Amino acid sequence: MTSTPTPLLQAVFASVLLAAWTPSAAWALPQYQRLIRQEYGFKAPCATCHAQGGGSSLSVYGKAFERAGKSRGALASIASIVPKGDTFDFGTKLKARADPNDPTSTPKAPGTWAGKGDIPSDELKTFVPSDATAFSILEGELSASQIDALKAKVGASFQEEDKSPTFYFAEVAGKKTYVVQYVHLPSSKRTLGLVVSTKGQISSLVFVGAKAGPVSAKASNTFVGKKLSEVESTTGLTGEEAEVGEGVRRGLNVISLVFASKTESKN
Repeated sequence: MTSTPTPLLQAVFASVLLAAWTPSAAWALPQYQRLIRQEYGFKAPCATCHAQGGGSSLSVYGKAFERAGKSRGALASIASIVPKGDTFDFGTKLKARADPNDPTSTPKAPGTWAGKGDIPSDELKTFVPSDATAFSILEGELSASQIDALKAKVGASFQEEDKSPTFYFAEVAGKKTYVVQYVHLPSSKRTLGLVVSTKGQISSLVFVGAKAGPVSAKASNTFVGKKLSEVESTTGLTGEEAEVGEGVRRGLNVISLVFASKTESKN
């Protein structure tokens, strides 16, 4: 998929289409969840590797998996690690479908962790417009052609995690009104919460996590209210403004590619 609709989201956010959208056969289970299922035999929730759900900052297990190379072999190599405060290693806990990040979730008493939802509703409520009453999720992987198109759009700022995006929809009275994406910023190791309205405009930008601090007023003023066509280039920007700009470009291009593909599939 190489084309981008204009305006960015206006057509694809039509409530009739959104109400029917579910991951299709081509919109596969994210690659890291597939690896865990292959290794341990169940679909682990996004909170296995993320502190608040898909795309958010990494959990203890997620950090270990990342350091080990994020592969099937990495799962085996970190299986014997016993995290601080726990008495069981990662592998033992996951074989029993216990939470590898929670010392109170044990092989004999794993709790309901493995079946819980992947929507970090409490966190999302802190940075989406206050009228949002519910959230839904869409996750999966970009196709090979979408990945090629994204690389052509964002160049060297492309990240491997962009291949497996997670989108959260904020809903008001049953209608999807905003899409939220977590975008990791590699230079500062922070996570940007990108909120986009039905008109394709950036509604708000936040750094996720209590220690991350707020997005500067300068960066917010530069990008909030803008559409993809207005942030295609970050030339001339420096510091946090440039870093946030690269994250915004990556996030908006991923949103465009995914939803443009789904729109065309219905035609």
